[in-house]
Amino acid sequence: MSSSLDRVIFTSDLPYRELVPAFEAQLGRYDHPIGEQLVRDQATWSDAEATIGRMQGPHGMMIFFRIDLGPTASLKGQRRECTLYLIGNPLIATQIVAHDIRAGLLVPFGVQIYSDGGNAMISYNRPSSALASLGNAEIDKIGQGLDAKIETVIKAIV
Repeated sequence: MSSSLDRVIFTSDLPYRELVPAFEAQLGRYDHPIGEQLVRDQATWSDAEATIGRMQGPHGMMIFFRIDLGPTASLKGQRRECTLYLIGNPLIATQIVAHDIRAGLLVPFGVQIYSDGGNAMISYNRPSSALASLGNAEIDKIGQGLDAKIETVIKAIV
């Protein structure tokens, strides 16, 4: 099944150095050691939900990984500002991969904050457009919920 990705780009009035912390303030952080401990302890699903739920930000999303690409990219001589994120919610991802394990490649999803030398931007591929490639109506509904969550995060800061 074929589908196309829907790339979303929001331009911010904030400079890059202010947009990055403003974005991160709207998200929780996934605590990898705690997640690993839940697995080692074979926690009940309700305990996992409660523990992971406390990691969520105000919009039900969290940062899994953050990569500051700018400093390395700047080594070539031109200053670059670019931070990459892998964001989502493992409770939602678990719902999605229960329908189709292939979705693990698509959730959590990437977000990029960058500057083109003037404006700072937030860019991502709409989760629902990536998940649509799986051809599953239940996953499509969950993907639309992820779209709404990331849009709420962005509207809180842009």
